[in-house]
Amino acid sequence: MTDAIDILRLDHDAVVKLLTKLQDSRPGHLRNAGVATVSELLSSHMAVEEATIHPLIQDTRGTDATASHDSDHDLTRNCIATLNNAINIPAFPLVVEFMLRSLNQHIGEEEIRTLPALKQSVGAVRWGLLTDEVWEARNAAPTLLPVGSMIRRLDRRVSLSTLGRPTYVV
Repeated sequence: MTDAIDILRLDHDAVVKLLTKLQDSRPGHLRNAGVATVSELLSSHMAVEEATIHPLIQDTRGTDATASHDSDHDLTRNCIATLNNAINIPAFPLVVEFMLRSLNQHIGEEEIRTLPALKQSVGAVRWGLLTDEVWEARNAAPTLLPVGSMIRRLDRRVSLSTLGRPTYVV
């Protein structure tokens, strides 16, 4: 059964794949489209987490735990701004590398420690309700592919479309 961790992991995987592809990109239309896609995907993903996961972290683990996640999201927002500002400069690959390292640290902490501990502490019923909330918020976000589509396409290679959204190539 798919749960909140699986749903969030889909976005994490898509962002990492897109950023990895962007790291070797050249200035131009595809890089611009890729940066726009990453920016939209991360912004929507963080909004979903902040609306669903963060309140539960606040309720179960307190203000300090929530502040840690908020500061990670603030860093990600700063990385998004820096990525957009560096789009046409030679140091762009270094900005992408920094962003990948920062995101991988956050993703690892979230997927390996935070979310499993939260799942265990709230119990199966509350976690099921949270999964429904994440599913609904995720599918309502205009810049995110519906979860069902992401699940079917997860193992496919990500490429950049000319529309600035990820397309999945078999």
